[in-house]
Amino acid sequence: MPTAPTPASAGLSILDKCPCCGSSELVEPLPKTLRYDNGLESWIRSGRLTQIGDVPAQDFARVEWRVCRNCTLIFCLKRPGLENADSWYGELFRSVERRNYDVTPLPREYVENQISFAREFAATLNADGVLNDVGSVLHLRCNAGHILNGILQLRPGIEVYGIEYFDAPAAHAATLLGEDVIRVMKMPEPRNPFGRSRFDLILAEHYLTHAHNPVEYLDYLVGLLSPGGKLVIFNEQDHELTMKRRQHYRRGINFFHKQLFTRRTLHDFLCSRDLTVRELPHPRGRKWAVSNHSLLFVCQKGHSAPLASGSSGEAVALMQGWLALHRRQRRIDALLQPLESLKRLVSWTR
Repeated sequence: MPTAPTPASAGLSILDKCPCCGSSELVEPLPKTLRYDNGLESWIRSGRLTQIGDVPAQDFARVEWRVCRNCTLIFCLKRPGLENADSWYGELFRSVERRNYDVTPLPREYVENQISFAREFAATLNADGVLNDVGSVLHLRCNAGHILNGILQLRPGIEVYGIEYFDAPAAHAATLLGEDVIRVMKMPEPRNPFGRSRFDLILAEHYLTHAHNPVEYLDYLVGLLSPGGKLVIFNEQDHELTMKRRQHYRRGINFFHKQLFTRRTLHDFLCSRDLTVRELPHPRGRKWAVSNHSLLFVCQKGHSAPLASGSSGEAVALMQGWLALHRRQRRIDALLQPLESLKRLVSWTR
């Protein structure tokens, strides 16, 4: 049985305002007593995780979601401090979310999926002209480096840099692209570790969802852009699809995801930071091969109008629909638990 990582120092912050627009007009969409993170909860019940920093882990195993009445963002109130987060965040993330691809060698299916998605992703950027006049690219959450490699195949000579949470994919990326351009940074808001201070293109994958201070972190990323540079945000609004499909997605709505963006709330948040925003479709009008919810938001300094306004009631209904399935699935899991225990017993006695 794996041992839980011992967090360093992490205080507990409880927000009283929306982390994106600053409004204090908030709606509580779910019951206070609901345990919302099955993965974290199992570690707590087994005694493998008792604290996250100086805070009892139990404090993070209960829902504290809110919906902002103003911008309709769904967000989590409770946030641990980020001081020394690299000493506990990555390993806890890997273990609780069961990131089974963080192994050497990388699973073949994972690599094949990454290559397939990277090929389409790079082709989309190239067809749209996003790669025009680009001399340097920084990819946040570069996985095994295949997107950066795909860009190099189309535009040789571009300088590429990547940051990744997990060791095994990062090692693969370093082998593919060079050890000096890949860094492992196990934290939700990594800073630029490279000698270059500006980048013509930044690809940010699923980092705003994890950010404890999304406004500050988005502004930081924009500050890394060269004049005329572009920021491509993607794989951020995937939880909207999860909840709309009423999927029981254990890893999706949990301790690590602090903002559950929808297409509209993400678009409007980006606009609020004085960015021009446009959504990039698949070049052939199809859904993406790997992540059909990975809309690409191409951003540059400037101004865009927000999308048509929604309501906080829509966001509340979205979460409550997910909750209904979550509860039903938990009842099914409880009924199946004796069968799973019997299967394990049979396998041990063979």
